Amino acid sequence: APLYGVVVNKGEKIRLNHLGGVLRFNFLGANDDTTLESMTVSVEEGYIAGTFAVDFATGALTPQGSATSTLEYLFGDGLTLSQTETKSFYVVLPCGNFGVCSIELRTAKGGRMEVRFNTAGDSGVKAVVVREFRPVTFKHGAQCSLTPLNSEEGELDIDDSSYAERPKTIDGEW
Repeated sequence: APLYGVVVNKGEKIRLNHLGGVLRFNFLGANDDTTLESMTVSVEEGYIAGTFAVDFATGALTPQGSATSTLEYLFGDGLTLSQTETKSFYVVLPCGNFGVCSIELRTAKGGRMEVRFNTAGDSGVKAVVVREFRPVTFKHGAQCSLTPLNSEEGELDIDDSSYAERPKTIDGEW
């Protein structure tokens, strides 16, 4: 997840603070011919991409002119989903509550599916938290709500899918 740093103790130390959390989405194919062309993540409230100013005292982000409420991922030649093995997507978002978030999946053959989840209250995006959702099978034209599987505080090691505890603030010596 993105970090910002603040120099402390007359330049002898730096404190790094996390600005975002990670959302892990898991998808299956309706058949082994389900090939995704793109995935769009959008929120109903706030901004999740672009340029932001950081308040170094509080970590608050203020969107600047290029900030947007949408992220689009294009998969080039396509990304085939399996019927038996989930494909995981990791999306880093700034901390906060964005209301209802939606993910639109589009296939190379024109299929579309939308999944939604709520980020209000305790369901918001939190620093250093990996929030995982139950797997969903792609179905053209479907709309469904995602169910959180769990939220793990720490850093996700993608190589072995284990979680290592990490502090939200890291002090280092220079």
